Amino acid sequence: MRFTIILTLIILFFTHSSAISQTGNETINEWEDIILLKSGTSFRGIIFEQIPGKFYKIRLNDGTVLEFESFLVDVVTRQPKVKLPQLQKEEPSDKNIAIAKIYDVPIDAPLKPLWLTIGPSIHVGDLGSLFGLFPVSKNAPLVGLLYGIALDASVGTKISDKMYAWGALSVDFNKVLTSYKNINSNEVVYSYTSKMNRYSISVGMSHKIQNFFLVWKIGEAFGESWIPEHLDLDGYTVPEKYISDSYPLIGWGVILPIIEGTLSGSGIADVSGLYDSVNLSFKFGLVYTPNF
Repeated sequence: MRFTIILTLIILFFTHSSAISQTGNETINEWEDIILLKSGTSFRGIIFEQIPGKFYKIRLNDGTVLEFESFLVDVVTRQPKVKLPQLQKEEPSDKNIAIAKIYDVPIDAPLKPLWLTIGPSIHVGDLGSLFGLFPVSKNAPLVGLLYGIALDASVGTKISDKMYAWGALSVDFNKVLTSYKNINSNEVVYSYTSKMNRYSISVGMSHKIQNFFLVWKIGEAFGESWIPEHLDLDGYTVPEKYISDSYPLIGWGVILPIIEGTLSGSGIADVSGLYDSVNLSFKFGLVYTPNF
C-alpha cells in the first residue's frame, strides 16, 4: 500500500513538472519584441542584445538579424505573438542571416548590373580668359563666354557594391561670345559671336553615396569653330575662317534622382585645353537612367 502511494506521488510530480515546462515554453514562444522606428516602420522578433542609448539588436522570425541605432527607435514593446499558418518550418541558416546597420537612410538596394544614362543638357563656360580675370597679352579676350545645348550618353557595368565603370560620348553645340580689350587702356576694342561644336569620348566611374552618384571622367575632346569676319586690335579685317583642335578632358559631377527608375538631374564640370587656352565649362541637364 505504501509503495503504491509513493509511486503515485512520483508520477504526479513528473507529470506536473512536465506541464509547467511546457507551459513555460508556450509562454516564451507566444510573446515577441516589437521595435517601432520614428519613421513608422516596425520590426517583430526577439531582442537579444541592447545597450540603452546606443543600439538594439533583434532577430526577426525568419532569422534575419538587424541592428538599429537608438536615436532611430521610438518605442520598444513586448506583445503576444500573432501566429500565422506555416507551410514549412525553416531553421535559420547562414544564407538568411544578414547584419544591417540602419541609420537615417533606408538600407541600400543592390546596384543594377548595367549603368546607363542618356539625355540633354545646357552648357555654359569660359574660354581662355577665366571670365576676364587673367588676360595675359593684348590678344587675350576680355570675355570668352560659351553657351549652348548638348546630348550626352554613357553605358557601363557594375564593378563593386557601390561603383560602376563606363564609357561616354558627348556632342555640344555652342555659341561663343568673344570680346577683346586693349590691356593698356582696359577698353573693349571689339567683340563678335562665333559658333563652336565639341565632340568628346571619355571613360569614367560612378560611386553611389547615399541616394546620389558622384561621377568623374577623363578623355579626349575634339572642337571645331567657325569665326566670322571681324576687325582685329589694329583695325585690320580678319576674314571668316574655320579652325579645329583636339585636347584632353577631365570632368566630375553628380547625378541626383528626380523620378525613381527613370529621370535624374545631372551637374558636370569639366576642364580642358582649347586653341591654346583653358576651357572651363558646366553642364546641367536631365538624363534617363534606371540605376536608382
